[in-house]
Amino acid sequence: MIYKHIHVYIVTRIRNYSVHLGELMAHDFSEKRSFFRMPVECQLEYSETGNDEIRTGHVKNISGDGILFQIAHAVNIGTEMNIIVKAGSNLTPPLHATIEVIRCHLTDDDSYEVAATMKN
Repeated sequence: MIYKHIHVYIVTRIRNYSVHLGELMAHDFSEKRSFFRMPVECQLEYSETGNDEIRTGHVKNISGDGILFQIAHAVNIGTEMNIIVKAGSNLTPPLHATIEVIRCHLTDDDSYEVAATMKN
């Protein structure tokens, strides 16, 4: 594997308004991700596009173009959803996004882990 040092600066509106990662970090460029994933512990509300039913889930990690979260039921790959990620502080505004599901699988605790790309 070839490692190169790059200066990474990611700002997101999750946790205390901003999370900054500004250290020189080794990055394996064989990894195809455009952004680093940041572990987060927060709730999200979601609804499938065209359906007004709002459900809740738990965010596991987030990046500049994707999100991983757990929910109680399965969703189909390709499903478009509207999400609201709530950081748990009134000082931090919620993150609103439209996502597309790219993976959904059953976990050991009978919930579903959903990976999705951000569309906006």
